[in-house]
Amino acid sequence: MTNELKKELCNLIRAGTPYEHATRAVGISTTTFHRWLKDGEKAKSGKYRVFWEAIKKAEGKRVAEALNNIRLAGKKSWQADAWFLERRYPEQFAKIDDKLKAEEIRLEREKRRKNEMSDEELLVYLKGVVDKLEKKVSKKTKKGKNDQISKGA
Repeated sequence: MTNELKKELCNLIRAGTPYEHATRAVGISTTTFHRWLKDGEKAKSGKYRVFWEAIKKAEGKRVAEALNNIRLAGKKSWQADAWFLERRYPEQFAKIDDKLKAEEIRLEREKRRKNEMSDEELLVYLKGVVDKLEKKVSKKTKKGKNDQISKGA
């Protein structure tokens, strides 16, 4: 691993290039890249630690830049703010399908953590989730109909 390779990788990642394409562009395998990251995360110092920190810094800068662009776009377009809210606060702002996916993921994580839920408990829990989602869909559907009625549609 040379300083030039590290710098080029960081520039590509800072630009938003996925790992697979960034590694291909600099001529290393993704396996090697991930091994270097893993070694760097474990290390307290040394070249792999410096590499890991540089990659994480590049990722952080890219995210901050993207969020700033969304924030700036939000001043002219409400869709940019809606996009941000859906992703940052999915429990409150995500679309119903996205909320269901998020809940499924949360449930799977919880189940893995606890590994104690019986099939019956899981069914009861999922029924509760479905009931909540049905209520939200019903409210949105009623609101949409009321909006159409008030507009004379």
